[in-house]
Order: sequence, then structure tokens, then C-alpha cells
Amino acid sequence: MGEKPEAAETRRADGRLTLAEARVARMQWRADVKAGLRSRVATKARELVGEQSKAQTFDAVAAEFIENRGKDRSLRHSDVPTAGAVAES
Repeated sequence: MGEKPEAAETRRADGRLTLAEARVARMQWRADVKAGLRSRVATKARELVGEQSKAQTFDAVAAEFIENRGKDRSLRHSDVPTAGAVAES
């Protein structure tokens, strides 16, 4: 049994790393220093890029869904007939 993804995410959010994760982080930080980047700034930039790509991914999926299946679902709430209006027809 290993660590569940939710537990690992929480642990990393708290700043706790496994030995393997710490080794990878050290290599990244050393590369940042050699490139003249400040590690906190570079880490934050990577996080922001990741968040942005997730948002773009969701936007792309939502747009595709609307394009393929949601064309008929674009009615406003006020345009949808009520139960009484349907019975009168």
C-alpha cells in the first residue's frame, strides 16, 4: 500500500517531501541557480504556468462540450417553458 494521491498532495502543500522528491527538487533548484534564477520566483512561476495550463485545459474541454453537445442547451432560463405552459399546449 502506498500513499494516496490526496495525502501526497497535502504533504507536498505543507512543504514536506519524500527523499526522492527532495532529490528532484534539489536538482531543479541547482539548475535555477546556475541559470541565475531565484528559486522561489522560479518555483512560483512554474506553479502559475501549471495552474494556467489546467485552466486552459478546462476551458478547452468546456468549449468542446458546448460545441458538440450543448448547442441546444443555450436557452436562457426565461425561455424554458414552465410545467403549466407545457400542460396548456
